[in-house]
Amino acid sequence: MFRATITTSIVAVLMAAGAAGLAGCQSGAGGASPTADNAVAEASGGGLPQLETGTLAYAKGDYETAWRILLPLAEAGDATAQLYVSRLNYYGRGRRQDLAEAARWARLAAAQGDSDAQYALGRMYDSGHGVDEDPAEAARWYRLAAEQGHSGAQYTLAFLYKHGRGVPADAAGELEWLQRAAQQGHADAQYDLAILHEDGGLVARDEAAAARWYRLAAEQGHANAQIALGYLYDAGQGVEADHQAAVYWYRQAAAQGNAQAQHNLGVSYYWGEGVPQSDREAAEWFLKAAEQGRAGSQVNIGYMYRSGRGVRRDYEEAMRWYRLAADQDEETAQAELGHMYRQGEGVPQDYREAVRWYRMAAERGEPNAQFALGYAYAFGEGVPQNGAEAVRWYRTAANQGYVPAQFNLAIAYDNGVGVPRDHAEAARWFRRAAMQGNAGALNNLALMYWHGEGVGQDRVMALALLNLAAERGSDYARHNRVYYVAKMTSEEILKAEKLAEEWRRKIEGAGEL
Repeated sequence: MFRATITTSIVAVLMAAGAAGLAGCQSGAGGASPTADNAVAEASGGGLPQLETGTLAYAKGDYETAWRILLPLAEAGDATAQLYVSRLNYYGRGRRQDLAEAARWARLAAAQGDSDAQYALGRMYDSGHGVDEDPAEAARWYRLAAEQGHSGAQYTLAFLYKHGRGVPADAAGELEWLQRAAQQGHADAQYDLAILHEDGGLVARDEAAAARWYRLAAEQGHANAQIALGYLYDAGQGVEADHQAAVYWYRQAAAQGNAQAQHNLGVSYYWGEGVPQSDREAAEWFLKAAEQGRAGSQVNIGYMYRSGRGVRRDYEEAMRWYRLAADQDEETAQAELGHMYRQGEGVPQDYREAVRWYRMAAERGEPNAQFALGYAYAFGEGVPQNGAEAVRWYRTAANQGYVPAQFNLAIAYDNGVGVPRDHAEAARWFRRAAMQGNAGALNNLALMYWHGEGVGQDRVMALALLNLAAERGSDYARHNRVYYVAKMTSEEILKAEKLAEEWRRKIEGAGEL
């Protein structure tokens, strides 16, 4: 399932944890000492205490006033004022940025036990801002803040234990601090803990627990958790399947501008899952995500323009979106560009250019492109005709379960084109395609059973397969069935119907109807 990438760099973790230490106070134990509080009270006189006036000025962006009020309080030893002066210096608000001064003031506040300041100082040692970079010293300050209940520090400490930065790598330490942060309502920690429960490993795999933690983070507006919870509702994992609930959570994340959520809403509208089916709505959501650069969405809106679903058919616009996705190495887009050049849609027909795009996608493992490249070699479209090369690409796609390639590979073995003729191998590949419900493969495999080519002769099996092929629209099978039924007994026909039902259940069980 989708999942946003878990933070992989310490700088990203620090930002994701929120600027609790440098951009806003974090609740938890710690704070200014009684002596500092008394000093503020004595200095404040009437009206709002000076500390509160100074912090309000900071919040409103009136940094000149903040400096004027908070600096004297910080110099008098007030820890909260020292933290704010550190922030003023760190971000260069009201005066020139001075990271060294920011670190000095943060250290003074941290030494008084202010957990926000301890966290801020840990960040500085982590990043080398105002001090020499020192992961171990960063971890020490994070731990002091974490032990006072600072959830941002707890979450960051979990990251350090996961990656062995400043502390020895320790899965137990990672889990302990992640759980403590999550239990305090830290949304990123709740999200990461949900992932652990979903995947198993550090904790036992528990989809219900994963759903619970995703929900807690989602209710705080965590977009990735909202998307993940939507996926669980779509799949019925850890919660009862509910496409409407999935759409609700996708919509919450989409409202925050999240491209993945916008894409998922497009998929929901396209299939009519949880919402009334609407190509127009699907196209609108795919377009929103595509405009943010999401490659998969660019492919989808390209398809909508190419097919005229939800938008006016426009091959040039389809080509534009496919190119944007292809530039991101999106192999489906590369394959679609190949199709458009082969068909001459929006561009002059050009088999060589089609092959160039097919090859690009095929080498990245895209089975549709591998099949198309095999077809090009089989018929000499844009490349010299080469049966062996055609078989190579058919086989590559067939091994990924791509039905048209399995069918064409079977034909190659049946006719001895590009490979030595081998009816047994042909029957094997027809069977693999037939088990996915392919009507042509069912019909051809029936003929092999009727004549005993590559398989033991079995007239009952032949008729059973023809019944299934006819159900799936094969005119060849309908014609052949009339011919074969005339040569079979009533008992054989009845057996064939029962056998067809067994195969039908197998095909349906594979989910390939």
